[in-house]
Amino acid sequence: MEEPSFASDMKSNDVTQVLAKLTAYLTDPQTPGVPLSLVEDLASAANPPEFVLNLVERLSPTCFTLPLQRRLFKGLAAALSDCLGKPEALNVFKGDTQSRRKRKLGKRDRMKLKEERLTAEQQNVLKEDKGNAGDAAAASVGAVVGEKRPREQVMDDKDIVPNKRPCNLADDTSQQAHSLRSRFLKLLETDTVSPFSVYLYEAYCPSDDLSVLSTLPQIIDRLSSIGATSDCAALIAKHSLFTLPQYDKILLTILKGEDVQSLMTILLNGDRRAAFLGLVDRECKQFLVEMESDLDAGEWSAGQPLLRTYSKHAARLAVRWGIDTTPFPHIVCGWRLGAISWLVGEAVEARLKARTTRDGGGTPWEGVDDLLLKAVRAGTGAAGESCLAKTVVRGFLKYGEGMMSAALEFAQELGLTNWLESVKDRIVAVPLPTVAANSGTTDLPLYSTSVPIEFVDTPEGLDRVRQLFAEDGKVAIVALDCEWTPEPLAIGDAETPAALLQMGIRTRLGEHKYLCFVLDLMNLDRDKLEEVLSSLLTNDEITKIGKFNFVFHRIHFEQKLND
Repeated sequence: MEEPSFASDMKSNDVTQVLAKLTAYLTDPQTPGVPLSLVEDLASAANPPEFVLNLVERLSPTCFTLPLQRRLFKGLAAALSDCLGKPEALNVFKGDTQSRRKRKLGKRDRMKLKEERLTAEQQNVLKEDKGNAGDAAAASVGAVVGEKRPREQVMDDKDIVPNKRPCNLADDTSQQAHSLRSRFLKLLETDTVSPFSVYLYEAYCPSDDLSVLSTLPQIIDRLSSIGATSDCAALIAKHSLFTLPQYDKILLTILKGEDVQSLMTILLNGDRRAAFLGLVDRECKQFLVEMESDLDAGEWSAGQPLLRTYSKHAARLAVRWGIDTTPFPHIVCGWRLGAISWLVGEAVEARLKARTTRDGGGTPWEGVDDLLLKAVRAGTGAAGESCLAKTVVRGFLKYGEGMMSAALEFAQELGLTNWLESVKDRIVAVPLPTVAANSGTTDLPLYSTSVPIEFVDTPEGLDRVRQLFAEDGKVAIVALDCEWTPEPLAIGDAETPAALLQMGIRTRLGEHKYLCFVLDLMNLDRDKLEEVLSSLLTNDEITKIGKFNFVFHRIHFEQKLND
């Protein structure tokens, strides 16, 4: 859809027509975003600051999608700054808009955009040079673009407005400027106006004007209520609004939305970071108390997903910031809850596989059981151990008689025998999952392929991989990827060791053109593994592809494997 022209409407102060054109353009599914013509034509208005306020009054919080509202008000703010003698913001906005459109447009539209840009650049040459050189340039433009005239020339003469520069409204002390500022501040307090209008405040208010600060808490509340957490974070950080009564609530809202980048914007120093972790720890503690109460009633807590979200991101941020998580045991406890739920599923599956195996015997789930007990007991103390322990027992108990023996074993190990007796009749049993028998090979065929796949967990298997890389010219491409054990199992350690290294190989010679190796990094000898990796990574004839840092992972292997 072609961008509409707003110049004549703005010159006649026809806000209704401008809004109608803008709505028709932005509601078109093919629109690339906010029209640049809107911000470029604002200078056509007799009084741009007043015209913008007239337009803002009619833009409700639900007028457009949140991203479009954000871009629209940022564009209006940039255009106002340009009209008031500060063109830098408009140039940045236009450049950013062009970049966004380039990512969206197809090849044909990109060529059209390039042609328009060429026309605009050549036209600037014409404006700067009024002499013979300008005439020559005009002929050149006509030859290149087929006598196309830029949008400014297509307008009627009455629509062309000289480049006016009104006085800087923010620094103007006149009665008219004061009236516009008062009107803008009143609009900020109006719930029927989009809260993104806050982006206009720098154009209307002096930098030392504190009147806007009294309005910002309400604006931040409104932005938070519609999910514009990144905008809340930007305002809080810019104006140092860390003492707001709703500051903690906003942080938790941002965390609930998993907007980690916004949290990083606000939490820039150690004190605020520690206070944030303390806040999340208190919230996790409350979730754990409610969760244990629900478990005692034989129910599953509705707050568990939020507990996992809070604790997961808080723990990861603590690791990124280099903050010890020992003072925040409830975050650690909630973070580990996800691993425990997964491990219970693994333990149930191991028991069901053993039942379907012909030879029976042995306890193939013993290793998983040990990890479960470690995850419950390690580093949580009284803060959450009871809740985690009950989560484990209930994980087996929910299958009724099918897993009652396992539930009893864990209840005895964790001192919850009496608790099990009190709740077992209240829990509604669910059917046991269906699990294929363990035949000694993988029983999870995700897809069918003719490519040979070899799981390497022995010295002999690793030696076959080494020999493959040692043959000159045989391997052309190696695609690499790693998989890790669940993060919460890294008890007392910020980084979990890599567990698997996957190699997808394309060969130049041999029986098979494609090969696949899955290396068990937890069981292979570290020195021999380093030898194989070195031979691969230092071989210039082999193309390596994969989205991970080779140096980091080699150090990671050296420090972590088999420790």
